[in-house]
Amino acid sequence: MGNCSSAPSEDRAAIAVSKEIDKRLKAEQEISSTAVKLLLLGTGETGKSTILKQLKLIHGIGFSEDERRTFRSAIILNVITCAKTLVKAMTTLKIPFGFVPSSIPKPEKLENQSTSMIHMDGDQCLSMDGGVRSHGGGDSHIKLDYIAHAAAAQFGKLGPESKIPHYAHFVESCDISFCFGGTENGMPLEVLDAVTKTWKDSGIQYCYSRSNEFQLLDSCGYFMGDLQRICAAEFEPTDQDILAARILTTKVAEIKFLVQDVQFVVYDLGGQRSERKKWVPYFDNVQAIIFLVAISSYDQVCFEDGSTNRMVESMTLFSSICNHAAFRKTSMLVFMNKIDLFKSKLETSPIQEFFPNFTGANTFENASEFFSRQFVNLNKYPEKKMYIHFTWATDTKQITKVLATVNHIILSSNLDQSGL
Repeated sequence: MGNCSSAPSEDRAAIAVSKEIDKRLKAEQEISSTAVKLLLLGTGETGKSTILKQLKLIHGIGFSEDERRTFRSAIILNVITCAKTLVKAMTTLKIPFGFVPSSIPKPEKLENQSTSMIHMDGDQCLSMDGGVRSHGGGDSHIKLDYIAHAAAAQFGKLGPESKIPHYAHFVESCDISFCFGGTENGMPLEVLDAVTKTWKDSGIQYCYSRSNEFQLLDSCGYFMGDLQRICAAEFEPTDQDILAARILTTKVAEIKFLVQDVQFVVYDLGGQRSERKKWVPYFDNVQAIIFLVAISSYDQVCFEDGSTNRMVESMTLFSSICNHAAFRKTSMLVFMNKIDLFKSKLETSPIQEFFPNFTGANTFENASEFFSRQFVNLNKYPEKKMYIHFTWATDTKQITKVLATVNHIILSSNLDQSGL
């Protein structure tokens, strides 16, 4: 009898649990039906994942211990990758180790440098005459200036054994497996010593100043300038370290947060060409698109083919997204990102050499207005709302202000669409 009497009690408990589940599902559906869906789009290396990290910090989501351990390994891998890239670029650009640019006397009369070239061997470099060259069988050219010419001349006089010092050779050939598996002990001391000496080499520093001519992580200077802290066994990444860390996005990342009791759902979609085929399933019911452009990339070429100008690639992709039938009425928020690097480049890299239709002084005001106009003019739908923001994705204070403005724009747009 006792066993029989327990059945109704168990049924009531099961019914109560079922009702609670139904209640939660209904609540989630109601939230989902009113949620604001945003896509983070753009080409590779524009800062999409950095914006997603900032959203996690700003909205109190933060990073788990597992995530921080992953970023710790990624940062150490970023360091050794940067060092290897710089060593390789020394040969590509024909720069001798120990080269001191300041020791080269400036000629009294410089020849016209806009079309002069030095013959180079190895990987492709970016043309400095307004165009971009293809590989052409492994040979490439760069703009002739008196310092680059002197570096190449010194490099040509060196014998094979003297071209790469022992510390750079160690970096070039070292195994990177220590970057994986937790790196609890930090970077091995012999590797750290070689990387430190490599970074301090005057020729490497000159090579770094020409980093637009090869593929190098934007965070190279940030990490290489703080090697002792980052490569120590007790290193724990700060939020700023995590913002600077580079991990290639190969899967869709999603975060959710509330703004004024409205749920935002943001999707970070990988920007490399091979990842863009994954975008289409996320095109439904999008309230706004945040499209990132690395405005500092006007003098660089794409990682994928080594020939297409990165800014041109961004414009082409933006045009296809902005004018897509699914986004005819979708607000476009364009983040002209990496303004810190952009301002620095403007001092030495004339925009007109890459975009001949640019006129006026090579100032931030002129250049930012020029590139903004290029993107605005690509929009074929007069009714579409477009907003341009100039951003520094690793600067939390600046991004917080920009995202607050973005939230206001999106929420106001939602009210307008609902007739309120």
